[in-house]
Amino acid sequence: MVSTQTVTTAADLLEMAGRLGPCELVRGEVVTVSPSGPSRRLIPARLVIQLGRWAEELRRGRVFTGEVGLIVERDPDTARGADAA
Repeated sequence: MVSTQTVTTAADLLEMAGRLGPCELVRGEVVTVSPSGPSRRLIPARLVIQLGRWAEELRRGRVFTGEVGLIVERDPDTARGADAA
């Protein structure tokens, strides 16, 4: 059996991201994810505050939030939206 599924790369997803809405890339397939509500955003917000303080005190790295896209696997690509990185 031959698959007719189009494999999407992380670069392709980055180009299309503004048009797709909330989504992730799982082994080359674009998967729609539900938008998070206010209660689900509280824990990551607290985490980002603590990580930010730690990074500033030790002058070690930077903290990002807002569904940062992280490539966690290649060939086929998987890119997940992290609440904090």
